[in-house]
This record gives sequence, structure tokens and C-alpha cells, in this order.
Amino acid sequence: MLVHTLPIGTFLTSLLSAGESCGYLGAVVILARTRDAEAQHRELTDDWTSVHDVTGPALAVLCPVPPHAWPRSVRHPTEPGRGVVAEGITLEVPYERERFEGNFWNDLPRRPGWNEVFVMPARLAPAEVHASGWTQAVTDAAEFFGIGEAHVPCLVVLSMGERHGTVIPIDESFGVYNFLKKLMERVGSAPVSLGKSLDKRRQLRRWIAENRTGLEPARVRSLSRKLAEAEVLAPRLIADCRTRVETLTQTVPSEADLRALRAVSDLLRSPQRQAERHNLRIRGLLSRLDRVIGTLETQRPRWEESRRAQEALVTVEHEVTVLRDEVASISLAALLARVAAELPHPLDEKDVGPAPRLPGWSFSRLGRRPTYAVQTTAAAERVGRLGLVGEVWRELRAPKAEKLRVLMLAASSHGDLRVGREQKLIRAALGRATHRDQVKLDVRTSATTGDLLDGITRFRPHVVHFSGHSSKDRVGFDQDVDDFNEGLAVTAGAFARAIKATDEPPLLVLLNSCHSAAQIDDLVDDVVPFAIGMSDEIGDIDAMTYAAQFYAAVAEGQSIASAHASGRAAIELAGLDDHELPTLAWTAGVDPGATKLVRMLD
Repeated sequence: MLVHTLPIGTFLTSLLSAGESCGYLGAVVILARTRDAEAQHRELTDDWTSVHDVTGPALAVLCPVPPHAWPRSVRHPTEPGRGVVAEGITLEVPYERERFEGNFWNDLPRRPGWNEVFVMPARLAPAEVHASGWTQAVTDAAEFFGIGEAHVPCLVVLSMGERHGTVIPIDESFGVYNFLKKLMERVGSAPVSLGKSLDKRRQLRRWIAENRTGLEPARVRSLSRKLAEAEVLAPRLIADCRTRVETLTQTVPSEADLRALRAVSDLLRSPQRQAERHNLRIRGLLSRLDRVIGTLETQRPRWEESRRAQEALVTVEHEVTVLRDEVASISLAALLARVAAELPHPLDEKDVGPAPRLPGWSFSRLGRRPTYAVQTTAAAERVGRLGLVGEVWRELRAPKAEKLRVLMLAASSHGDLRVGREQKLIRAALGRATHRDQVKLDVRTSATTGDLLDGITRFRPHVVHFSGHSSKDRVGFDQDVDDFNEGLAVTAGAFARAIKATDEPPLLVLLNSCHSAAQIDDLVDDVVPFAIGMSDEIGDIDAMTYAAQFYAAVAEGQSIASAHASGRAAIELAGLDDHELPTLAWTAGVDPGATKLVRMLD
């Protein structure tokens, strides 16, 4: 593959032009050097697939190149051995890659910095080379968008339809994944539906091309010309046949078409037309008729399937047109402003005018509100009282040392979950840990809502661990009866308010139950700094494996982020399937990679 490394400005200009012509909703450019945003770099390199899955078919994403990879090239649509890249960034295109690449290359000759010399760029494997290329890419891209150094690191969200860019400041507490997830929830389902319809259209077009019925244009022209020459023999019959033949390049043949062709063939072969058959033109027509009839007979088994495919394609084409209009009506800039206003550290929009190198585009910047400092200080005080290892906030005084208190709630009213086994595994894992004496457990089996409130107020836990049944908006507790029972499903809101109903709310809530990840964003927005949940239905053994390893790592002095990663790794190493389901969320102003729940006591 011969690849030409383009200047960032040339690459971005052609990319925006191609994206706009393809009807993309927008593009996201992540401008963050390692020294400025280490957490974002770690998130992007470790969870790049997750970030791209969130943006789906709505947003093209340009991301710094991970150290183990090289830039994703924009390949030439007709020459597979050619491509272009911008060193230091990689591109993910949401849909219509072939059309996008064609538009990109059509636009490229008009751009400065482009020539026809192709070279193979050096692989960005060494860490120092990777960091240097990444840093330079950020600098060049910021200059291209007219973004000053004071506003880097940042996220640039470009709205194609509005030709407007929004610059969003990021710091160590900013979660790219969570922000994009909230944005896509606002965007709605139209881009996703459009992506699916485009995929379906592409598949139908490919199937129709590979299972083509009807006749090639050259063959139709030849037969039509011969029929015109013989039309005097039976004007009405041959004229009808000729009309039908001329439609067979675009439509699926029918039995009526085949009958018309056979009728002309039979006419010319009848005893009454014996004299005409000696005419060379008539003999040529008969020969062509025989070949065409043979072709159509061969295709006959596929006619009905082809007809259904053609009808489905017409329907999908209509869907694509409607969905394109719906996507074009979405104001990405307005949605960004709403999401920013709802963040734990709210942002307000400020107009910064046009971008000199992007004619017709305007830019605005989202800046933090003055109340942000008050909000982050309050969050800091909540985390600070435990005595977390690492300098999470520089302004905090040295915290009080105390044991980590974990309230363990287990509920399985139907008796179908091995919650007792999970608690046993957690106890065993903690018993082997270096700092086992620094963790104190309050275990509540067959936990009721009364156990939850009593544990919160009496035990004052730093961690609330729940194992049992849950859904996206419910948590299941036992009822205080002796027999198996239906249990009591409380709303996620009621559960959160119970957690919050204390002068010293917990630091972490771990919902080791199915579909509970849907609840954790609300928990970190208003209740606790950290929350963990499961993004889908998780197996019993998977859940137990994760929990045991998570607490083992915590008791070894690992950070919350590392303990979370260790739990997921334990599931995968055990050969189980659900290692991607445990999901960690955190509030603004805290860093799970720098926050440790257990430290050595003096």
C-alpha cells in the first residue's frame, strides 16, 4: 500500500467536504496532548471501540493514533494500492465509506499541499515517535480550526449541516465516552436508522448486481435493431416485442416478455415464412432471439426473488431520502449546548467568530460557569474524608485515615442466584490481600429495604455493594418473610435517594446485577462520585468472578479504575463471555485512576 502523508489542513478540508456531501450529521475531532489529558488518552486508546460504537453512524471521529497502530488511510476507490493519511490521527467513517472516499479524492486535487507522489509513512510504534507525531497533529489541527493554545485540550464537534463548530474544554475529569453518549441520546435514532437503511441499500444493490436478471444494454440494442428491420412482417407483434426487449436492461423479465419473444420466433419459423428465413437478416434475428430466450430461461428461477429485491430497494431508497431529511434537520450545535448545560460542571456558550481557514464556517466555545468551582469543591470534600492515596485535589488537607467500610447487600427472593457464594468468594479474596485488615464488611443476606436504610445510617459505608436482580430502572430486594416470595422491586430513583439519605454518603455504589449500568449515570450525577453497573444480562459466575477480583485489587491498594480493569480481566481469563459488561462511571472533578479506597494506615 503506497500512502501519502498529507498536511493536517489539506486532510481536514477534504474530509469535511466529503463528509458534508455524504450527508453526515457531523464529525468529532479530539485535540489532546498526552501531558494535558492523560486520562483522555488512556480512555481513547483503551476503549476506542466503545467510543466509536457510541457515535455510531452519526458522527465521523478523528482520534489520535494509539501507539500500537498507524493512521487509518483514506483509500483510493478505484486503485486499492493508493491512500492518504494525516500523521498522528486516525479516522473512523460511520457509513458509506466507498462514497466518502470517492468524494474525498475528487476534492483533493483542489487542495494545497497535495501532489501525486506517494510514500510509505514510518510506523508509529516507538513511544517517543508516537508521542511526537500525536503532539504535532494536535498543534496543526488546533491551528487549522483557529483554536488558541489556551483552549487545548479540547473536543471539537463539527455540525455539517449548520457549518458550525463547537469547542468544548476537557480536563482530567472529562469523560469523552460519557459526553458523546449523552449527546447521542439527544440526537435520537434517526442517524442510526439512516445507517441501517444505507447498509440495507448497499446489500440489496450488491445482491442485485451479483444476481442480475435481464439483458446487457449492448445485447438489447443489437436485438432491437434486428427486430426493427423485420417489423414489416408482423408490425403489431414485433413492435410489442421490441418495446418489451428495450425495458429488460432495467426491469426483471416476466412471463409475458418471454411469450412475446417466443411468439416472434415461432412466427419467423412458421411454414408461411420459409422464404424469409433464407434472408440473412432474418437468420441473424432468429439466432439472437434464440440466445436471448435461452438466457431468460436460465434466469427464470431468480425472477421472483429479483423482483422482490427490486421492490425492497425502491422502499429502502425512499426510507433513505426521508431519513436524510430528518438528519439534516437536527441542530447538533443546539443539542451540544443542552448537553453541556446538564453536565455536573455546566458550560455556557460563547461565540468566537469564523475560522480563517474554513470559509463559511463559524465557531463557538463552551466555557465553565462560575459555580463550577463550588460544585467541584463539594465533590472533593465527599471523597477527601476517606483519605484516598494520590493527589486528587491539591487544595484538600490531609484526610483522616480509617478502614474501608463495605456494606454488602444480597437479595434473591426466588433463590435463583448464588449470592451467598459471591459473598464467600469476596471474603476469601479479601482474606488473601495485603491490606486485609483495612477493610471492614457488613454483610446483609436476604437484604430488605430496611437493611439498606439501616446499613447506610448505622454502618456509614464507603462502598455499597448490591448483588441480586435489577433492570434499567428497578432494584430488587427481599421481603421480610420466611418463604420464597416475589420480592420488592424499588425504583432506581428511590434506591438513589436512600443512598443519599445520610450526612456522609458513600463513595462508590457497585450494582452487581443485570442491566444496572443504565442507573449509574444518575448516581454519579447526584449521589456518589463513583458507580459500577452491568450493561446487559450478566452470568452468575461472571458476576462473582468480577466482584471477587475487584475487591482483591482494592485491598491491594489499587485505584478504582485499576480494580475495575482487573475484575474485567478476571472474567476474560476465566474463559467467560461477559467481561465487557461491568461499566464504571464517575462524576466530574474526580479521577478513578488516581483514587484508591485502601491505603496503609500510619
